[in-house]
Amino acid sequence: MGQISRGTDTSTSVLHVTWAALTGDDEGGSMVLSYFLQYKSTSSNNWITLLGGSSDSKALEFRVTSGVVAGRQYNFRILARNKYGSGQYSDI
Repeated sequence: MGQISRGTDTSTSVLHVTWAALTGDDEGGSMVLSYFLQYKSTSSNNWITLLGGSSDSKALEFRVTSGVVAGRQYNFRILARNKYGSGQYSDI
């Protein structure tokens, strides 16, 4: 899975992240059915699923708009799922 980047809409009250779609050999020869995006505060051990939990999502960006605390650091990770199953989570 590729790198997650800080989106241009990130502010003290919004966390905006983007990532590139997997294509070609990155997908193991099968198209992506869903991306799973998780985040957590660096002071927490609990990952919160933002995308891909209860329904499939092929979104390439996400905005966290509630519960964001100015000055706090957050980690994000993402994985992709295709007909063969889920890949590995990206680096945070």
